[in-house]
Amino acid sequence: MKPLLIAAFTMAFSLSPLRTAQEGTAKISGIVIQAGTSQPIEGVLVVLSLLTPRPGRPLDQAGAFTDQFGRFEVENLQAGRYRIQWTRQGYFTPPVGTPAPDPSIIQSLKAQVGTADLYIASPPAATSVTVELGLQENLAGFVFTLIPGGVISGRVLDPTGKLLVNASLTALTVSYEDGVRVLRTGTSTTSDDRGNFRLFGLRPGEYYIRAEARSSTAASTPIVRAYFPGVFGLRDASPIVVNESGESPGANFSIPNGGTAKVFVRVLGPENMPRDKAQFYILPSGTDPIEDPNSTSIRNFASGSANPAQGEFELQGIPPGQHELCVFIYDNVQKRSYNGRVGLDVGAQDMQNVVIEMHSQGDIKGRLLLEDGSSIRMPLTLRLRDPQAAVGRPPFTSIQPEPDGTFVIEQAPEARYSITQDATDSCIVDIHQDGKSVYDQGFIGGENAPLIEVILSKQCGTVQVQILDGKKQPIPNAFVSLVPSVEHRSNVLLYRRSIFDVAGSKYPPINLIPPGEYKMFAWDNIPPNAELNAAFLEKFEDSGVPVTVRRGESIMVQLPLITTRN
Repeated sequence: MKPLLIAAFTMAFSLSPLRTAQEGTAKISGIVIQAGTSQPIEGVLVVLSLLTPRPGRPLDQAGAFTDQFGRFEVENLQAGRYRIQWTRQGYFTPPVGTPAPDPSIIQSLKAQVGTADLYIASPPAATSVTVELGLQENLAGFVFTLIPGGVISGRVLDPTGKLLVNASLTALTVSYEDGVRVLRTGTSTTSDDRGNFRLFGLRPGEYYIRAEARSSTAASTPIVRAYFPGVFGLRDASPIVVNESGESPGANFSIPNGGTAKVFVRVLGPENMPRDKAQFYILPSGTDPIEDPNSTSIRNFASGSANPAQGEFELQGIPPGQHELCVFIYDNVQKRSYNGRVGLDVGAQDMQNVVIEMHSQGDIKGRLLLEDGSSIRMPLTLRLRDPQAAVGRPPFTSIQPEPDGTFVIEQAPEARYSITQDATDSCIVDIHQDGKSVYDQGFIGGENAPLIEVILSKQCGTVQVQILDGKKQPIPNAFVSLVPSVEHRSNVLLYRRSIFDVAGSKYPPINLIPPGEYKMFAWDNIPPNAELNAAFLEKFEDSGVPVTVRRGESIMVQLPLITTRN
């Protein structure tokens, strides 16, 4: 009997010590291979978690490691529904769009496991499967796939060309937050006595390589950061492509000459503002910036030229390039915060007399209403649109309007904001401030901020999608993006996604869409929120399908698949 086999994309479980339920007699066996081949993978941990609840018993788990032939066998299982997961350090699930094994691989696998029937996890990008196991049933022939990670190796030198020993090397991957490229820390290592480094176990993709070292052994010396191929700024850095099971050697680079600069800052603001509490951060500036979160916090140095109590500071270790210098102060006595910013264009010389004007936080008053002007009450969420405002404040704040729809957002720093809501029967169609629409660019908060009006509609649109290949056959497992028209691309609230529901064998409809003009895209694989980034989306603009979403209507849209993998 063919088992009920349901694949899933997500994997989040807590693994207790492996044990086998002794009262059962059922068995499951199979093989783990490298995707696209019949090559077995040794040392993969295959875990079975019993999903059938048993009163008074914790979650039953059993498991085994694959042998040198990639085969595994788990015995003495009781009847029930199990989730099967398979993992090994340095190996990853294949990307969405990876094809199933071809007939020649299937024949080879049948010979390897000695069975006429195979139960192949589908799609190959699945991270788990769920299977029904009968009493005394022996299910053989399971096939799970993984892909091996890649390697980046090279040598790092100091500005004089000498070997840089014990430097910290980190592989950074690109993520997207509200359309801004942000680097996330991956694998790290240190250079050896010859300056060599090797970053291994990397998921296939693009990586930026960061080197960190001190210019002297003194602990007070600022850490110097540089990026491959030997530059201070990420704008000039070059990503390295890591392929499946491949090595990218020759990532050799030097810490460039010039080092970092000092910036002498004077902070201005109300007389009773505690200037000595100032916290400094740098953020990237310019078109399509990219941010390294490890380089945003700047240390204050008290020296002969600095007087923090008077708002005078010496900032060290500022890398060359264009930045936004942001300052945050919190007054514990008055329970009030202050924010300020200034643009920096740092070169080889220290910067003198940089002045930052601080602004106090303030309440934002607003009202929630329907399109006909009537009041409505439902929970809202305040979202930051300005990176500066994220300094010292949570990125999300809950709002609970009064019965008449009015609300007050207390003590908001001067910055740009948006508002979202999680209702199941309405959508936000506009936000007004000071008599004009601010839905796209966000509204201004802070001291003396004008009143805002949040307008809801009960007549939202719905889009259902179908992805087709060149032969007009349906394609599962893609990522679907709904993107607003060009004039509304700055509005992060208008972007939506639909990810294939494996259990339901369909793409869930995209609901509660504000009426308007959009484009839709279907991707084989893209980073989360990458479509919010203008530079990324521009490469695929011509592949999008225009869509008009009308009030209260549901439409079906057929999309071609966009291939992003090399």
